[in-house]
Amino acid sequence: MRASRTINSVRKGATIAAATLLAAVPSVVHGKTTLQVGGTVVRGCSLGLQPLMFGPVAFLFPDATAQSLVAVECTPGTTFTLAMDDGQNFNGQRRMIRTGPGFGAYLNYEIYSDAARTRRWGWTAAQTVTRTASGNGKISLQAYGRATGFVAAGPFQDLVTVTITF
Repeated sequence: MRASRTINSVRKGATIAAATLLAAVPSVVHGKTTLQVGGTVVRGCSLGLQPLMFGPVAFLFPDATAQSLVAVECTPGTTFTLAMDDGQNFNGQRRMIRTGPGFGAYLNYEIYSDAARTRRWGWTAAQTVTRTASGNGKISLQAYGRATGFVAAGPFQDLVTVTITF
Protein backbone atom coordinates (compact mmCIF):
# COMPACT_ATOMS: atom_id res chain seq x y z
CA MET A 1 0.00 0.00 0.00
CA ARG A 2 2.69 2.27 0.71
CA ALA A 3 4.08 1.80 -2.78
CA SER A 4 0.73 2.62 -4.37
CA ARG A 5 0.45 5.82 -2.34
CA THR A 6 3.86 6.92 -3.53
CA ILE A 7 2.94 6.18 -7.13
CA ASN A 8 -0.33 8.14 -6.74
CA SER A 9 1.57 11.06 -5.23
CA VAL A 10 4.03 11.01 -8.10
CA ARG A 11 1.14 10.88 -10.57
CA LYS A 12 -0.57 13.82 -8.90
CA GLY A 13 2.68 15.80 -8.93
CA ALA A 14 3.25 15.01 -12.61
CA THR A 15 -0.31 16.02 -13.48
CA ILE A 16 0.06 19.33 -11.62
CA ALA A 17 3.43 19.97 -13.31
CA ALA A 18 1.96 19.22 -16.76
CA ALA A 19 -1.02 21.51 -16.13
CA THR A 20 1.32 24.28 -14.99
CA LEU A 21 3.49 23.81 -18.10
CA LEU A 22 0.46 24.00 -20.44
CA ALA A 23 -0.75 27.20 -18.77
CA ALA A 24 2.65 28.85 -19.47
CA VAL A 25 2.47 28.19 -23.28
CA PRO A 26 0.88 31.19 -25.03
CA SER A 27 -2.30 30.48 -26.87
CA VAL A 28 -2.65 31.52 -30.54
CA VAL A 29 -5.17 34.30 -31.10
CA HIS A 30 -6.48 35.08 -34.57
CA GLY A 31 -7.82 38.46 -35.62
CA LYS A 32 -7.23 41.32 -37.96
CA THR A 33 -7.46 45.07 -38.08
CA THR A 34 -6.53 47.81 -40.53
CA LEU A 35 -3.54 50.14 -40.76
CA GLN A 36 -4.29 53.61 -42.05
CA VAL A 37 -1.65 54.87 -44.49
CA GLY A 38 -1.49 58.46 -45.79
CA GLY A 39 0.72 61.32 -46.77
CA THR A 40 0.76 64.68 -48.47
CA VAL A 41 2.38 65.44 -51.81
CA VAL A 42 3.78 68.96 -51.74
CA ARG A 43 3.75 70.97 -54.97
CA GLY A 44 7.18 71.78 -56.24
CA CYS A 45 9.15 72.75 -59.34
CA SER A 46 12.75 72.67 -60.46
CA LEU A 47 14.36 74.60 -63.27
CA GLY A 48 17.30 73.74 -65.52
CA LEU A 49 18.85 76.16 -68.02
CA GLN A 50 21.40 75.87 -70.79
CA PRO A 51 23.53 78.92 -71.64
CA LEU A 52 22.31 81.14 -74.47
CA MET A 53 25.45 81.27 -76.65
CA PHE A 54 25.49 83.43 -79.77
CA GLY A 55 28.86 82.19 -80.95
CA PRO A 56 30.92 84.38 -83.29
CA VAL A 57 29.17 87.57 -84.42
CA ALA A 58 30.51 88.62 -87.85
CA PHE A 59 31.60 92.23 -88.32
CA LEU A 60 29.92 92.53 -91.73
CA PHE A 61 26.70 90.78 -90.61
CA PRO A 62 26.30 91.71 -86.94
CA ASP A 63 22.99 89.90 -86.45
CA ALA A 64 23.33 86.61 -84.57
CA THR A 65 20.64 84.28 -83.25
CA ALA A 66 20.76 81.51 -80.69
CA GLN A 67 18.45 79.39 -78.60
CA SER A 68 18.73 77.43 -75.37
CA LEU A 69 16.75 74.83 -73.49
CA VAL A 70 14.67 75.81 -70.48
CA ALA A 71 13.76 72.56 -68.70
CA VAL A 72 11.04 72.64 -66.05
CA GLU A 73 9.93 69.76 -63.87
CA CYS A 74 6.95 70.23 -61.54
CA THR A 75 4.50 68.14 -59.62
CA PRO A 76 1.86 67.18 -62.23
CA GLY A 77 -1.03 69.63 -62.27
CA THR A 78 1.10 72.53 -61.03
CA THR A 79 0.74 75.83 -62.89
CA PHE A 80 3.97 77.83 -63.00
CA THR A 81 5.19 81.15 -64.39
CA LEU A 82 8.71 81.86 -65.67
CA ALA A 83 10.08 85.39 -65.61
CA MET A 84 13.48 86.76 -66.68
CA ASP A 85 15.01 89.95 -65.39
CA ASP A 86 16.77 92.45 -67.67
CA GLY A 87 20.28 91.22 -66.90
CA GLN A 88 23.20 93.00 -65.26
CA ASN A 89 23.91 95.39 -68.15
CA PHE A 90 20.42 96.67 -68.97
CA ASN A 91 20.60 100.30 -70.10
CA GLY A 92 16.97 101.22 -69.43
CA GLN A 93 15.83 100.30 -72.93
CA ARG A 94 17.46 96.99 -73.86
CA ARG A 95 19.55 94.11 -72.62
CA MET A 96 23.27 94.36 -73.34
CA ILE A 97 26.16 91.93 -73.07
CA ARG A 98 29.50 93.41 -72.11
CA THR A 99 33.14 92.69 -72.86
CA GLY A 100 35.93 93.54 -70.50
CA PRO A 101 35.93 95.05 -67.01
CA GLY A 102 34.85 98.57 -66.20
CA PHE A 103 33.21 100.42 -69.05
CA GLY A 104 34.05 97.88 -71.80
CA ALA A 105 32.10 97.53 -75.04
CA TYR A 106 28.46 96.42 -75.23
CA LEU A 107 26.46 94.34 -77.70
CA ASN A 108 22.68 94.66 -77.79
CA TYR A 109 20.71 91.46 -77.37
CA GLU A 110 17.24 90.27 -76.48
CA ILE A 111 15.62 87.05 -75.29
CA TYR A 112 12.27 85.90 -76.69
CA SER A 113 9.81 83.16 -75.80
CA ASP A 114 8.81 82.47 -79.43
CA ALA A 115 10.79 81.22 -82.43
CA ALA A 116 9.79 84.27 -84.51
CA ARG A 117 11.54 86.41 -81.87
CA THR A 118 8.64 88.81 -81.48
CA ARG A 119 7.58 88.18 -77.84
CA ARG A 120 10.18 89.52 -75.36
CA TRP A 121 10.73 87.22 -72.38
CA GLY A 122 10.87 89.50 -69.37
CA TRP A 123 9.54 90.06 -65.88
CA THR A 124 6.26 91.95 -66.45
CA ALA A 125 3.03 89.95 -66.56
CA ALA A 126 2.72 90.42 -70.34
CA GLN A 127 6.28 89.10 -70.88
CA THR A 128 6.29 86.01 -68.66
CA VAL A 129 5.55 82.44 -69.74
CA THR A 130 2.88 80.41 -67.91
CA ARG A 131 2.29 76.67 -68.31
CA THR A 132 0.72 73.77 -66.40
CA ALA A 133 2.70 70.58 -65.84
CA SER A 134 0.84 67.45 -66.83
CA GLY A 135 1.66 63.76 -67.23
CA ASN A 136 5.16 63.23 -65.91
CA GLY A 137 5.52 66.93 -64.96
CA LYS A 138 8.38 67.61 -67.41
CA ILE A 139 8.15 70.55 -69.79
CA SER A 140 10.82 71.69 -72.27
CA LEU A 141 10.75 75.28 -73.45
CA GLN A 142 13.15 77.25 -75.63
CA ALA A 143 14.61 80.69 -75.05
CA TYR A 144 15.37 82.43 -78.36
CA GLY A 145 18.00 85.15 -78.56
CA ARG A 146 19.11 87.78 -81.05
CA ALA A 147 22.23 89.94 -80.78
CA THR A 148 22.83 93.00 -83.00
CA GLY A 149 25.31 95.81 -83.38
CA PHE A 150 28.87 96.70 -84.33
CA VAL A 151 31.30 96.36 -81.44
CA ALA A 152 34.89 95.66 -80.55
CA ALA A 153 36.19 92.13 -80.86
CA GLY A 154 36.25 89.89 -77.80
CA PRO A 155 34.07 87.69 -75.60
CA PHE A 156 30.85 89.19 -74.23
CA GLN A 157 28.67 88.09 -71.34
CA ASP A 158 25.70 88.98 -69.16
CA LEU A 159 23.80 87.25 -66.36
CA VAL A 160 20.01 87.07 -66.46
CA THR A 161 18.06 85.82 -63.44
CA VAL A 162 15.24 83.39 -64.25
CA THR A 163 12.51 83.04 -61.62
CA ILE A 164 9.91 80.29 -61.43
CA THR A 165 6.74 80.95 -59.44
CA PHE A 166 4.19 78.24 -58.71
